[in-house]
Amino acid sequence: MAWPTRAAAALPEGAFAAVMATGIVSLASKDELPLISDVLLGVATAMLVVLAGLAVARPRAHGSRAGWWDAVTFVAGTGSVAAGFAARGEADVAHTLEVLTIVAWLPMILRPVPWTRAGGRRQGDEASGRRLLVIVATQSAVISAAALDRPAASSVLAVAAAVGWVVALALHVRLARPIARGLFLRRQRGRFRADDWILMGVLAISVLAASELLRAPDVPARAGVRVLGLAAWAGACLWIPLLARVDIVCAVGRRPSLPDALRWSMVFPFGMFAASSQALGRAAGHPWIHRVGLDATWVALAAWAVVALGIGGGAVAGRVGAAASGLDGGQLPE
Repeated sequence: MAWPTRAAAALPEGAFAAVMATGIVSLASKDELPLISDVLLGVATAMLVVLAGLAVARPRAHGSRAGWWDAVTFVAGTGSVAAGFAARGEADVAHTLEVLTIVAWLPMILRPVPWTRAGGRRQGDEASGRRLLVIVATQSAVISAAALDRPAASSVLAVAAAVGWVVALALHVRLARPIARGLFLRRQRGRFRADDWILMGVLAISVLAASELLRAPDVPARAGVRVLGLAAWAGACLWIPLLARVDIVCAVGRRPSLPDALRWSMVFPFGMFAASSQALGRAAGHPWIHRVGLDATWVALAAWAVVALGIGGGAVAGRVGAAASGLDGGQLPE
C-alpha cells in the first residue's frame, strides 16, 4: 500500500483541528512575533492543502461520521488561515479562502450532526466539547462574511452575518448544557477530554466574530453586538480557570504520556482567546483587553509547541518501536 493511501486511511476524524490551532496561533502572534507568525501561517496553509487531499482520498465505510467532522474542522481551519492572510493585507488570497469557508459551511450545516443520528446519540458523560465545533464553524463563516462585507459594503451580507452570529450564540446556549454536564460527570471519574476546552474556545471565536462585525460598515444593532461580544469574552475568561483545574486534577496520578492529536482541541481555544482578546480590545476601545490577548499569546505558543513536539516525538517513537519489532521478528522494516 502506497504511503498516501496509508496516510489517508490513518487520518483521525476532524483532521483539520491541527490547521485550526496553527492558523489561529499564527494570527494571535502576528503583532508580537511576526516572524514566528509567518512561519506558522505557512505551516497551516501547507497542512490545509495536504490534509484536504488526504481527506478526499480517505476510504469511508458506510455510515461513517468522519466526513462530517472533516467538513466542520475544514471550515474552521480554512477560516483561520483566511484571517491570517487578511491580517497581512493579502486580500486576494484572503477573499478566496473566505468564500471557500462560506461555500464549505453551507452543505455542512444542512447535514445531520452525528450525535443525533439513529444509534449515534450519546448520553451522560459522553457529550464532549467537540459537539461545539458546529458553532465554531458557523462563527468562522460569520467572520468570513464580515470580512467580505468591508470592501463590498453589502447590507445583505452584513445582515446575514449578524443573524448567523446571533443564531450561533443561541445554539451555543443549548449545546453547552449537556457538554458541561458531561464534563462534570467525567470529572467525578477522574477523566478529562481535551476537546472540552472548546467550551471556552466557542465563546472566544464568538468574540472574534463580534469584533469583525464591529468593523463591518453595514452591521445592524452595533451596540448590541458590542455588549454581547464583551459578555462572551467575560464568559471565556470564567471557563479558563475551571477547565484548567479539571484538566490538571484529572492528569495527576495518571501515567505521563505524550500529547496526542486531540490536544489540538486545547491549543485552538488558547490561540482563539488570545486573538479574539486583541481584536475585541481594538474594536471596542479597551486597551487592557488587547493587552490580555498579547499576554495570552505566549501561553498559546507554548501549548502549540508542546503538542507539536509531543505528536512528533510520539510518531518517531512509534516508528522506532515498529522497526525494532520487525528486527526482533527477523524481518527488515519496509
